[in-house]
Amino acid sequence: MTNKTTKTIKTTKPTTEVTKPTTTTGTTEVTKPTTEVKVTKKDQILALLKEGKSVSEVAKMLGIRYQMVYNYKVKYLGK
Repeated sequence: MTNKTTKTIKTTKPTTEVTKPTTTTGTTEVTKPTTEVKVTKKDQILALLKEGKSVSEVAKMLGIRYQMVYNYKVKYLGK
């Protein structure tokens, strides 16, 4: 049984700008639309391992079992 956990992170697109005129000061307000990016548990584990964190550190940081982190490490990054 696979347990996939996702985390939603809001980011802004740097190239798209929407201007909204304001009437109080006569200036325009620039706002950037946000998009949602899903980050899976697998992506979090692999990113932390690539940063040099140990398997134990990653497991404690994410609140998951050591064996799960170790299995991802072996499967996707090699020993």
